[in-house]
Amino acid sequence: MVLDIPVQKLIEKIGHDGSEILWPELPEPICRRGHHLEEIQMAAYDIGVILTSFTPAFEYTPNEERPVKYQFDLRSVFERYSGIMVGQWIRGGPHAVAWSAMERMIYDPDGHATTDLASFELDYFIART
Repeated sequence: MVLDIPVQKLIEKIGHDGSEILWPELPEPICRRGHHLEEIQMAAYDIGVILTSFTPAFEYTPNEERPVKYQFDLRSVFERYSGIMVGQWIRGGPHAVAWSAMERMIYDPDGHATTDLASFELDYFIART
């Protein structure tokens, strides 16, 4: 959806489908290899798509007495760009989902779809620019 290529082509570009169990002692789905975002970014680059990261907030503390904090309103980014939302569902667990700017819809690889942006706690957004 974000890359406008079939899922099978993305899997071929990455080199695996993410389903391999690497940590059998852990519960589903975190026992599986999954996909790292850099793998997706490199696959996108290979097909000529550049993905750009946006962070909604960050803080750095060069001096404990005066921390520097930034908070960004990403609504304008969501209105213009489709991409990958990285964070976690309110229902729990770290996750990445696709965002369609045209449809104003979140698509989860597990088949769940919603228009409720508040159902996902965003760590950062990777936009297709």
